[in-house]
Amino acid sequence: MASQSQLMGQRRFWPFFWTSFLTAFNDNVLKQGIVSYVVLAQLEVLGLPPGPLVAASTVIIILPFVLFSATAGQVTDRTPKATVVRWVKLAEVGIMSVGLFGLMTRNMELLLVVIFLTGLQSTFFAPAKYSFLPEVLEEDELVAGNALIEMGTFLSVLLGTIAGGTLIGLYGKDNGPVAVGVAVMGIAVLGAIVALFILRRPAASPNLRISLNPVTPNVELFRITRVNETVFLSIMGISWFWFVGTGMLAMIGAYSSTIFGTNPYGLNYLTGLFCVGIGVGSLLCDRLSRDRLELGLVPLGSIGMSLFMLDLFLVGNPAWMRAGDASFSVVGFLSTFTGWRISIDLLLVAMCGGFFTVPLYTLIQRNSPADTRSRVIAGSNLINSVFMLAAGGLITVLLAQKAPVPWIYALLAIMNVAVAFYIYHLLPTFMWRFMLWVVTNLMYRVKVTGTENIPKEGPVVLVCNHPTYVDFMFVASACKRPPRFLMFYTFMKLPFVGWLFRDAKVIPIAPRADDPKIMDRAFDEVAAELEEGGVVCIFPEGMVSRDGGLNPFRPGVEKIIRRTPVSVVPMALQGMWGSFFSYFWGKPLSKPFQRFRARVSITIGTPIPPQEVSAQGLAETVAAMGGWSIPPRPESHKP
Repeated sequence: MASQSQLMGQRRFWPFFWTSFLTAFNDNVLKQGIVSYVVLAQLEVLGLPPGPLVAASTVIIILPFVLFSATAGQVTDRTPKATVVRWVKLAEVGIMSVGLFGLMTRNMELLLVVIFLTGLQSTFFAPAKYSFLPEVLEEDELVAGNALIEMGTFLSVLLGTIAGGTLIGLYGKDNGPVAVGVAVMGIAVLGAIVALFILRRPAASPNLRISLNPVTPNVELFRITRVNETVFLSIMGISWFWFVGTGMLAMIGAYSSTIFGTNPYGLNYLTGLFCVGIGVGSLLCDRLSRDRLELGLVPLGSIGMSLFMLDLFLVGNPAWMRAGDASFSVVGFLSTFTGWRISIDLLLVAMCGGFFTVPLYTLIQRNSPADTRSRVIAGSNLINSVFMLAAGGLITVLLAQKAPVPWIYALLAIMNVAVAFYIYHLLPTFMWRFMLWVVTNLMYRVKVTGTENIPKEGPVVLVCNHPTYVDFMFVASACKRPPRFLMFYTFMKLPFVGWLFRDAKVIPIAPRADDPKIMDRAFDEVAAELEEGGVVCIFPEGMVSRDGGLNPFRPGVEKIIRRTPVSVVPMALQGMWGSFFSYFWGKPLSKPFQRFRARVSITIGTPIPPQEVSAQGLAETVAAMGGWSIPPRPESHKP
């Protein structure tokens, strides 16, 4: 597995990264150059003054996603993705040639057509952008790859926006358009050259028939995204992020005017905070995920976005400028506590957006069939575009009605909470993983060794010692594949967490003396899960340790393996004895929290073949791994 820095040096990744970066960068240089020129020269185009014209340009660039996403997905599934990208980059050279001509002749109607064509180019590039990564990266590299692509995209948007406006500012309305035209031509040629280095992979679905009618394929596209509920809900989650993100960016102009007046650098500063925040959040995802897909970051992201948007509402509209002042400087803004508070809020809203989107993009890539992956991503782009248009329309109406920007932040925060609860109710895995992530990353410092010993596919049983009531969280966090746990049946009836255990598909078990039907049903469910190639974890001691050592291992694991012969992977959990969740202090959870941020280790041993599995042998293996004394064999199980 390659790290982020290593990926940037490997040909399977770096040409695609820089091609993607240059594509988004060039689009924004052109768009911002045209917008800045229109505002500077106070032009009217097709009867539209500069303000509505700027809003119209956003709609124009999004419109191709609505019209042609289905066709783009079909083309990308039918054709090798490297070929699609090279065609797109060659088309970009042609589009920017027309753009250069339009900028030199000041033909604004032609430039609106060019903006539409750049949106069309992005429509065909986007499915390849996200469906290419699973073809060249290992499964445990996808989070790192997606994080880099997301960081690069938003950094390129920021730098392109700054570059386009700066060129107009430096060369003025007379020479600025020509400078922008020459720049976008050069960037387009550079991007086309870099695209030649992208590795070629076979087409995912070479026999797919492409329909030129955009209506029927769009309906089919929506059907494809609905095949897998997890994928569809992830798409809806990403689309909601784009709704919130588009709303935030649409308000930044009005917010900047409130804070900075006519100072143009204020808008660049606030936009820059947002773009940098998403980039940093995306990069942090890989570190916080420990090189795996961590769905627990999705609720963290949505909670953070809502909290920091609410704080922007609480800040209100600060009155910065004195009577008679036309503008307020960024330096003056940052010399106040409120200025730093607003800056941090905007930065953290965006960072949490990065936590929210990267795992969802990775989940879509991993759970979409290879032969329809590009169309699934095209469907995601289509739905994203509809949400973005809706957000732009909503914010435009609210601002036109002179709604205060802080109140709009509050509205978005409340809507975000409602949507998050709805999604997590339909897909409780996100909240389950969030709980695991909080315990194993915030409350403790966990070190895992031997993850490679858990097979990447196929049935396997995990066995672990049982020092506390939350051991399942550490096992789940250490396992890249989601395991199902055998758990005492009364836990399903606990308030607050019982529903979570049920939704996480925990397998309840009871002693035969309590309820033989529950016990038999548990062994049936374990066998069914293993026959389907799943992972099952059991705690063979059958009870939480009272002294920090090992209790005898019960023979239930032998019964499981006799019925379904699979390998068993032993695990040793150390460092939790003496914690708030253990019997060290008496009854667990009865004392104030103990050993916050304590070091915990999980050692994963090598798989044991089914013919060598015995309860006592597993107990001796786990004892040796953790440095405990070997527990005696249960009286009922002695020969």
